[in-house]
Amino acid sequence: MRALAQEKLNKEGYRIHLGNNPVSPNRFIEVFPIENSNNVYVKLKSKLNILYKRGKQSSVENFTDEFYIDHFGNHSPPENVRFGGDLGKQRMGDALPLDFLLMKHKKSKSL
Repeated sequence: MRALAQEKLNKEGYRIHLGNNPVSPNRFIEVFPIENSNNVYVKLKSKLNILYKRGKQSSVENFTDEFYIDHFGNHSPPENVRFGGDLGKQRMGDALPLDFLLMKHKKSKSL
């Protein structure tokens, strides 16, 4: 997501395909900066296939007109962007809300 937000997909080694055909990311992905922030909003024009790291394959599809990416690479709304393939398997961290904090449980003293 950070490479997408910074428009560095090709530079970071990601290859974008529409079906089996390689395409330029600029033809199917529009990235717009959000004023006074490091965040962007993104429009995907179609479901895209992504190739990277020696044969890893994934896909990305959005179910909304646009979604947002913050400077950490978190996208919102998470339920409207679907990943498949290798990236889809690695997205378990997205199951937690962005404001999740791990709380340590204090042991109580016995009476």
